[in-house]
Amino acid sequence: MLDTMDIPSQGNRSNNALNQQHIARLNKALIDLDDERVRQSMQREHKISELNDEYSYIYMLLEEAKAEEKRLKAENSSGKVKARRRH
Repeated sequence: MLDTMDIPSQGNRSNNALNQQHIARLNKALIDLDDERVRQSMQREHKISELNDEYSYIYMLLEEAKAEEKRLKAENSSGKVKARRRH
């Protein structure tokens, strides 16, 4: 046998519907927030990748400059040795 307590009242049904709507809005907000976090994370990863590429390029230029400096020093040293031998 059903008690009167087991039968939802009109007020309880309205509250349940409002609660379900509120839960649905919260779920959507959480999904939107998660999407935004993913988007921001991807932006950061892209920026890190760009910075790594820049760093690699700068490092390559530095290594080329060091090699050029070494070559010029060697060239200069061999030129001084030849100049001393002439005198």
